[in-house]
Amino acid sequence: MKTLFSKIRRRQSFNKQSIYLNNLKNFSINANNINIDFIKLTNENKEDNFYIKNAPNSEAIKQMKTILENDGILQIDNLLDEQTTEVYASLYSKFLSKEINAESHRHDLGSFKESKDNKENVCQIMWPSLYINSLLEGPLHQRTKYLSKVFFGKDMEFDFDMLIYKSAHSSTEFPWHQDEGYWTKSGKIQFTDLRGLSFWVALNDATLENGCMWYAPGTHKHGLFKHKEVKEGHHTIVVQDADDLINNTKKPYQIKKGSVLVSNGRVLHYSGPNISDNERKAFIINYRPIEVINYMRQNGFDHGKSGLHNLGIDNIKKL
Repeated sequence: MKTLFSKIRRRQSFNKQSIYLNNLKNFSINANNINIDFIKLTNENKEDNFYIKNAPNSEAIKQMKTILENDGILQIDNLLDEQTTEVYASLYSKFLSKEINAESHRHDLGSFKESKDNKENVCQIMWPSLYINSLLEGPLHQRTKYLSKVFFGKDMEFDFDMLIYKSAHSSTEFPWHQDEGYWTKSGKIQFTDLRGLSFWVALNDATLENGCMWYAPGTHKHGLFKHKEVKEGHHTIVVQDADDLINNTKKPYQIKKGSVLVSNGRVLHYSGPNISDNERKAFIINYRPIEVINYMRQNGFDHGKSGLHNLGIDNIKKL
């Protein structure tokens, strides 16, 4: 049986790192002082890889669902243990160094601002799962997939993944926006099913100093706002006419490595500059109903899987 990461595009090899990621094992999470234990299933015919010890309709799950419904954002601690987190962080570094060459899916998300020292302001790499055999079967994707089904229903499936990186002393802020603003940017996509979840996983501690995420809880209830490009011809957008709402609700989410922020597509969010000596590594995975995924693909939108041109980027800045 092949171990996880045993085959890498362009014959990359990660040796014994895969042993930790191939072991999905039991895990526990904590959200707002709510603890839930997940048990690995041994029956390969089961639909899901895990089940919740106290059942999916338990009081603890109901509380988490209520937070997500009311705030549009839920913090979950301890999704990955320290050892597993370090393996993903090491893998992440191989993308950054281009040992894993993801050039056709890599660009500077902060290209609207002049870069220094020929470095990306905010490095984004779309679809890392395309470059690593069995990455989708690893604990990060499997656990987030199961949680998406628990929160929003069994028809939730993997849509896409990406890496967003801020190097030390990167002065670029990422403006306030709704994710749905990107997904509907082309004008070809209109959602009738708004179920969608983004799992923002910290691979090192996310702090105010290194550019942690900020959210404006509850703003998902105000519908889809108008957005515009921060700079003409650049991919990055900023929300319009929401300053008062943001100022009255915004709060930072500083989380430890291995923890995750779960949000829907309409909650407003932002990240500040990295003014620290430390980098900030985020691995993001998105899920939505399979019918919605099929609808998006049929309308030519694949989150850049076929190449960055599919994101509607006219001015792609690469270094």
